[in-house]
This record gives sequence, C-alpha cells and structure tokens, in this order.
Amino acid sequence: MNSKVRYHQRRLADVAAALRQARTQISREQGPRAQLAQHQQQRLETVVRHAATHSPFYRRYFAQTGALGAAPVELARLPVLDKSLLMEHFDELVCDPRLRRHQLLDRVSQMTRDQLYLDRYRVMLTSGSSGRPGLFVYDPVGWRSIGAQFVRSSSWAGLRPSLPRQRMAWLGGAAPSHLTRQGAATMAIGLHRVLALPVTLPLPQLVEALNQFQPTYLNLYPSAAMWLADEQQAGRLRLAPQILVTVAELRTPAMTQRLQDAFGSAPSTSTAAPRACSAPNASTTRVSTCSRTPPWSRTSTPTASRCRLASPALGCWSPTCTTGSSRCSGWR
Repeated sequence: MNSKVRYHQRRLADVAAALRQARTQISREQGPRAQLAQHQQQRLETVVRHAATHSPFYRRYFAQTGALGAAPVELARLPVLDKSLLMEHFDELVCDPRLRRHQLLDRVSQMTRDQLYLDRYRVMLTSGSSGRPGLFVYDPVGWRSIGAQFVRSSSWAGLRPSLPRQRMAWLGGAAPSHLTRQGAATMAIGLHRVLALPVTLPLPQLVEALNQFQPTYLNLYPSAAMWLADEQQAGRLRLAPQILVTVAELRTPAMTQRLQDAFGSAPSTSTAAPRACSAPNASTTRVSTCSRTPPWSRTSTPTASRCRLASPALGCWSPTCTTGSSRCSGWR
C-alpha cells in the first residue's frame, strides 16, 4: 500500500473516530457529575503515570520531588511549565525518543502539503506571535481529540452535514505546518466542501477566491474578518455565509457589530483550537468538560501561557479541555 492511500485512510479514520468521540463526550457530560469527575481522574492517572515512566523530564521531576506516589494524582502538584521551558526541554519531555526538536523543525520547514511524520505524527508550529513559535506533535489519539472538539464546537455554531453539502472556507496559517491548515486537510473527506486559504494571500486574491467559492461556513481570525467586512461593505466581496466563526484572537463587541452589519450573520467564537465555543448571541462560552485525552490545568486568563501537564501518553502534545475554568487559550 503506498503512502498516499495510507494518508487518505488515516484521514477517514481520524474523522470517524472524532465523530464517535464527540458522541461519547456528549453522553458522558449528560451523566452524573460524579461519573464525569471519576473519568477525568482516571484519564489524569493514566497520562501522568505514563509520562513518569517514559518522559525523562517527568521521571526526573517526580524522582526529585516525590510528587507522584500511590495516592491519586493531583494537578496542583505537577510542575507548571511556560512555553519557553517546554521548547527548551522538548527532547526530554516527549515520551517517544524518535521525536527530536531539531529534526522536527527541519521537517516542518520542508513541508509543502499535509503530511505525517514517521507515518504517525502530525507536526505543527504556532505562528509565534508571542515571540517564539511553539512546536507541537500530535499522535492519532491526540489529533482525534482535537477533531472531536471541532465537531462539537462547529455543531454549537450550527454546522451539520447536509445536501447540498456545506461549503466550508478556512482562512488560517500560511504554512502547511499550521494547525488550521492541517485541520482543514483532515476534515476534507467529503462531508463538506472545504477551501483552505492562507491569510497571507493578497486581499484581492482572497476576495476573488471567496466570491467564487461562496462559503456557507466561514472560519477565520477576527483581524482577517475585519478586512473582509470592509470589502463586503465596499461591494467587492459578495458573501452570505450562514455560519461565521472567528477563532484564536479577541473579538470585541464593536468588531462583532461590524461583522453582523456586513454579513447579516451573528458571528460565533471558537477558541483554543477549538475547545470553547460561543453560539451567536450567546452570553456565555461553552467549554467541553470531558475528553478521552486527559484535561490540562490552565490559568483562567484569556491569554494563558502556562500549563501543568505537557507530555501525554505516547509522546505527543495533546491539548484538550479545561476541567473547571470558563476560559482557555493555547500558546502562540
């Protein structure tokens, strides 16, 4: 079997698993709170004890501090790591010794399309808007968890499979290594028509491509949405999206009003790629409280830059959801 066939089979498996996982999460969240808390603790135990065995960084930390014993794992006793420390100790943090930072950076610099590393891992870089790009690796379980969160957040915004198919346009990172590009590639299995455009394209080209595609679902950064709002009101852009979702950046009330005036559609918000989503006109943000991969403990500020758990099972960075905070945000 050639690599192209394996790649397409993997995408189909990823989306199918994400759909199943989303249904499982909904069922679990509708059950008793005590059962949900028990599930979260079980997942936490699994990942921390795996990391203590397979990650040199955590093995050394737990040996030095005695923070991990026979008692239940407590998030508060895990080390708090900022992005700089994570990137500095990347090779010690991951649980798969084949993952080496310099090799991964070399790999992503050569990427021209959506590709798997070692026929297994998804490797991606953040934009680095905070000063230093973050390097993150997802194994199949971690990536499918991200897919499940997208399925859920997009359903909160109103996206459903339909005939004719929904036309999904993603305006995201320029590089194939960016999460938005890889997420769009994964979801492009035929349930919806998908168009992924880099925000670095000249604005006239973006306008032309969007006018031709006529998306019913538009996913983009608030800053890029402002460009398109100006083009829409000037008459150069002619869109009527049923669903408009902004991601990653802060969207102010004034920006929200501009988008509604321009497109006639109240925008939704999806954050943390995506773990939280607010529906149009919602007064609160919905945060998924359960996932097959264990929850991270994050600060409660919108620009969180630290976490307590950074090396899940199988050696991947696997951002999931919060357990109690009403807000969460990924590193940039």
